[in-house]
Amino acid sequence: MPAETADKKAVSVWMEVRTVERLKKILKKADIPRNVLLSNTLWMATKELEAYEKFYAMAVGLVLRNTLEKFGVYKLKMGKDGGQTVSSWVDKELVERIDRLADRAGMTRSKLIRNMIEVSLEELELIGKFGMLHHSQIIKKARKKLSDDFREALVKEGIELQ
Repeated sequence: MPAETADKKAVSVWMEVRTVERLKKILKKADIPRNVLLSNTLWMATKELEAYEKFYAMAVGLVLRNTLEKFGVYKLKMGKDGGQTVSSWVDKELVERIDRLADRAGMTRSKLIRNMIEVSLEELELIGKFGMLHHSQIIKKARKKLSDDFREALVKEGIELQ
Protein backbone atom coordinates (compact mmCIF):
# COMPACT_ATOMS: atom_id res chain seq x y z
CA MET A 1 0.00 0.00 0.00
CA PRO A 2 1.50 3.40 -0.95
CA ALA A 3 2.05 5.78 1.97
CA GLU A 4 -0.28 8.45 0.61
CA THR A 5 -2.31 9.85 -2.26
CA ALA A 6 -3.26 13.45 -3.01
CA ASP A 7 -5.80 13.64 -0.16
CA LYS A 8 -5.41 10.38 1.81
CA LYS A 9 -2.72 8.90 3.97
CA ALA A 10 -2.20 5.26 4.95
CA VAL A 11 -2.37 4.82 8.71
CA SER A 12 -1.41 1.58 10.48
CA VAL A 13 -1.91 0.60 14.08
CA TRP A 14 -1.05 -2.52 16.06
CA MET A 15 -3.99 -4.08 17.91
CA GLU A 16 -4.45 -7.18 19.98
CA VAL A 17 -6.02 -10.06 18.07
CA ARG A 18 -9.08 -10.00 20.35
CA THR A 19 -9.62 -6.32 19.46
CA VAL A 20 -9.37 -7.12 15.75
CA GLU A 21 -11.94 -9.90 16.23
CA ARG A 22 -14.28 -7.48 18.04
CA LEU A 23 -13.83 -5.06 15.13
CA LYS A 24 -14.68 -7.78 12.60
CA LYS A 25 -17.83 -8.70 14.53
CA ILE A 26 -19.02 -5.06 14.54
CA LEU A 27 -18.26 -4.70 10.82
CA LYS A 28 -20.30 -7.78 10.03
CA LYS A 29 -23.26 -6.62 12.15
CA ALA A 30 -23.19 -3.08 10.74
CA ASP A 31 -22.49 -4.30 7.19
CA ILE A 32 -19.97 -1.57 6.41
CA PRO A 33 -16.38 -1.66 5.10
CA ARG A 34 -13.57 -1.49 7.66
CA ASN A 35 -12.13 1.65 6.10
CA VAL A 36 -15.46 3.48 6.47
CA LEU A 37 -15.84 2.48 10.12
CA LEU A 38 -12.25 3.41 10.98
CA SER A 39 -12.38 6.74 9.14
CA ASN A 40 -15.67 7.67 10.81
CA THR A 41 -14.40 6.53 14.20
CA LEU A 42 -11.23 8.59 13.94
CA TRP A 43 -13.13 11.65 12.70
CA MET A 44 -15.65 11.50 15.58
CA ALA A 45 -13.03 10.77 18.23
CA THR A 46 -10.84 13.62 16.98
CA LYS A 47 -13.78 16.05 17.13
CA GLU A 48 -14.52 14.92 20.70
CA LEU A 49 -10.91 15.26 21.84
CA GLU A 50 -10.64 18.72 20.27
CA ALA A 51 -13.78 19.73 22.17
CA TYR A 52 -12.38 18.30 25.43
CA GLU A 53 -9.17 20.19 24.81
CA LYS A 54 -11.09 23.50 24.65
CA PHE A 55 -12.54 22.89 28.11
CA TYR A 56 -9.28 21.58 29.61
CA ALA A 57 -10.88 18.16 30.13
CA MET A 58 -8.12 16.62 28.02
CA ALA A 59 -5.49 18.07 30.37
CA VAL A 60 -7.24 16.55 33.39
CA GLY A 61 -7.44 13.18 31.61
CA LEU A 62 -3.72 13.34 30.78
CA VAL A 63 -2.80 14.03 34.39
CA LEU A 64 -4.92 11.04 35.46
CA ARG A 65 -3.39 8.80 32.78
CA ASN A 66 0.16 9.84 33.69
CA THR A 67 -0.52 9.14 37.35
CA LEU A 68 -1.96 5.71 36.60
CA GLU A 69 0.99 4.89 34.31
CA LYS A 70 3.45 5.97 37.02
CA PHE A 71 1.93 3.47 39.44
CA GLY A 72 1.70 0.73 36.81
CA VAL A 73 -2.10 0.67 36.74
CA TYR A 74 -2.50 1.74 33.10
CA LYS A 75 -0.29 0.06 30.55
CA LEU A 76 -0.82 -1.55 27.16
CA LYS A 77 0.05 -5.20 27.40
CA MET A 78 0.38 -7.53 24.47
CA GLY A 79 -2.29 -10.19 24.85
CA LYS A 80 -1.43 -13.86 24.94
CA ASP A 81 -2.82 -14.17 21.44
CA GLY A 82 -0.37 -11.58 20.07
CA GLY A 83 -1.36 -8.76 17.81
CA GLN A 84 -2.02 -7.67 14.29
CA THR A 85 -1.43 -4.51 12.27
CA VAL A 86 -4.57 -2.90 10.87
CA SER A 87 -4.23 -0.32 8.10
CA SER A 88 -6.67 2.17 6.65
CA TRP A 89 -6.77 5.23 4.39
CA VAL A 90 -7.54 8.45 6.24
CA ASP A 91 -7.87 12.05 5.06
CA LYS A 92 -4.52 13.83 5.36
CA GLU A 93 -6.10 16.73 7.22
CA LEU A 94 -7.51 14.33 9.81
CA VAL A 95 -4.10 12.66 10.26
CA GLU A 96 -2.58 16.09 10.91
CA ARG A 97 -5.22 16.80 13.57
CA ILE A 98 -4.64 13.38 15.16
CA ASP A 99 -0.87 14.01 15.15
CA ARG A 100 -1.39 17.35 16.90
CA LEU A 101 -3.58 15.73 19.57
CA ALA A 102 -1.13 12.84 20.01
CA ASP A 103 1.75 15.28 20.42
CA ARG A 104 -0.24 17.30 22.95
CA ALA A 105 -1.06 14.09 24.84
CA GLY A 106 2.54 12.87 24.77
CA MET A 107 1.77 9.68 22.91
CA THR A 108 2.33 8.25 19.47
CA ARG A 109 -0.23 8.53 16.69
CA SER A 110 -0.61 4.76 16.79
CA LYS A 111 -1.35 4.71 20.53
CA LEU A 112 -3.91 7.50 20.24
CA ILE A 113 -5.64 5.80 17.29
CA ARG A 114 -5.66 2.48 19.16
CA ASN A 115 -7.31 4.23 22.13
CA MET A 116 -9.87 5.88 19.85
CA ILE A 117 -10.74 2.52 18.27
CA GLU A 118 -11.01 0.77 21.65
CA VAL A 119 -13.42 3.38 23.01
CA SER A 120 -15.46 3.33 19.81
CA LEU A 121 -15.68 -0.46 19.87
CA GLU A 122 -17.02 -0.33 23.43
CA GLU A 123 -19.65 2.20 22.36
CA LEU A 124 -20.61 0.22 19.24
CA GLU A 125 -20.87 -3.03 21.22
CA LEU A 126 -23.20 -1.29 23.65
CA ILE A 127 -25.29 0.06 20.77
CA GLY A 128 -25.36 -3.47 19.35
CA LYS A 129 -26.74 -4.84 22.63
CA PHE A 130 -29.72 -2.52 22.22
CA GLY A 131 -30.23 -3.65 18.63
CA MET A 132 -29.30 -0.30 17.15
CA LEU A 133 -26.74 -1.70 14.70
CA HIS A 134 -29.57 -3.58 13.06
CA HIS A 135 -31.42 -0.28 12.66
CA SER A 136 -28.40 1.25 10.96
CA GLN A 137 -28.56 -1.52 8.33
CA ILE A 138 -32.25 -0.81 7.73
CA ILE A 139 -31.55 2.91 7.33
CA LYS A 140 -28.63 2.19 4.98
CA LYS A 141 -30.81 -0.04 2.78
CA ALA A 142 -33.66 2.49 2.78
CA ARG A 143 -31.29 5.31 1.82
CA LYS A 144 -29.93 3.23 -1.09
CA LYS A 145 -33.46 2.34 -2.24
CA LEU A 146 -34.51 6.01 -2.15
CA SER A 147 -31.38 7.00 -4.06
CA ASP A 148 -31.97 4.31 -6.70
CA ASP A 149 -35.66 5.29 -7.01
CA PHE A 150 -34.75 8.98 -7.34
CA ARG A 151 -32.12 8.24 -9.97
CA GLU A 152 -34.65 6.10 -11.91
CA ALA A 153 -37.29 8.88 -11.73
CA LEU A 154 -34.80 11.43 -13.08
CA VAL A 155 -33.89 9.14 -15.98
CA LYS A 156 -37.60 8.67 -16.80
CA GLU A 157 -37.91 12.46 -16.96
CA GLY A 158 -35.02 12.60 -19.41
CA ILE A 159 -32.51 13.99 -16.92
CA GLU A 160 -29.17 12.23 -17.20
CA LEU A 161 -26.82 11.89 -14.27
CA GLN A 162 -23.11 11.42 -14.57
